[in-house]
Amino acid sequence: MFTILRKLLATIIKSTITLLPFKFKDLLKTHLPPQIVNYVIHFRNKNHITQTIVPALDPFILENRLLESAPFIQELKKGLDQESCDVVDSFLRKSLIASYADYIKVPDIPKLLEKCTDKANLKILKNSDFIFNDPAFKKLKKKYPRTLVTSCSSGYFHSGVRLFPNEIKQALENKVFLDCGAFYGESSFAFQLYKPTKIYAFEPVKGTNKILNSNIEHYKLQDKIQAVALGISDKQGQVKITNEHFAANSIKTSLQGHYSIKENINYETIEIISIDEYVQKNNITNIGLIKYDIEGAEQGGVIGAKETITKYKPALAISIYHSISDFTDIKPLIDSWNLGYKFKIVATLPADPQINNLLLVEYMLLAYQ
Repeated sequence: MFTILRKLLATIIKSTITLLPFKFKDLLKTHLPPQIVNYVIHFRNKNHITQTIVPALDPFILENRLLESAPFIQELKKGLDQESCDVVDSFLRKSLIASYADYIKVPDIPKLLEKCTDKANLKILKNSDFIFNDPAFKKLKKKYPRTLVTSCSSGYFHSGVRLFPNEIKQALENKVFLDCGAFYGESSFAFQLYKPTKIYAFEPVKGTNKILNSNIEHYKLQDKIQAVALGISDKQGQVKITNEHFAANSIKTSLQGHYSIKENINYETIEIISIDEYVQKNNITNIGLIKYDIEGAEQGGVIGAKETITKYKPALAISIYHSISDFTDIKPLIDSWNLGYKFKIVATLPADPQINNLLLVEYMLLAYQ
């Protein structure tokens, strides 16, 4: 009986596709890649999917495997362990639910999101005490109180590096690290646990870079961390970037060619460079780790490091949560270079008991050999 009802629901939803408002379709196309747009449209019509129908989407979304079995998702999952595949499925299902959450008042959306959250991150959301009581985390916060190592992502997960296999972490000792998107230095300070010879911390925003330098000087780590006032991309030049010291600053829209000034937001012009070019110009060798958290410009940053990655095969910790295309495309891109990398997709959270947003997740792609 349930199967019959589910098929009937699918038929009803598909029959309403042509009635979707043009603006809604356009909104989807703006924010989602075509593969997901075509799928999401099947689930959304604010005029025809009412609160009496939407609750039936609960088991439908959780059990339907159409999106998870799509070719581009299968390519993403290729070679991933089961835990990483669970994270991928969780992300996709939450994206579907979130796509109609703003348009339909559904009381059980939080419950749907919870059911779609992978077990590891649901554990963090339910009880973050094990993170904040972690001895290593406490020690790091006490040692560098001026930085943001107090956050879950950098202080506990070390921007994903903590989740590398032990042998990979041990191999990082006495290597050079490239911290792309250093902000105030929280990752670079946490990386000291892995005993690198040098960290190049890229932070292009003037005010933020000034604080980064101040933190480095305060903790007398000038010989270990070098602040670099450059943005990372796949090219050299100048772009505009948002200039909000307490927010995530991005060059993504400028690089995509549709940059526009918005009211009440500060901007500045910065210099950008590729990793390959910077490494070559500064004769940097023995690179063991590249970390990217550059607010949606990660794909260009990875492309601009292809020669460096090919030569040194460093461990990679890449933020892939700024856009769905980052999430789905960066792993297959690196895999296509046939360098023999193994991959994991993990999620770090702002494990604050006051935060109960199941979409507020920092997904990281870990690549290592």
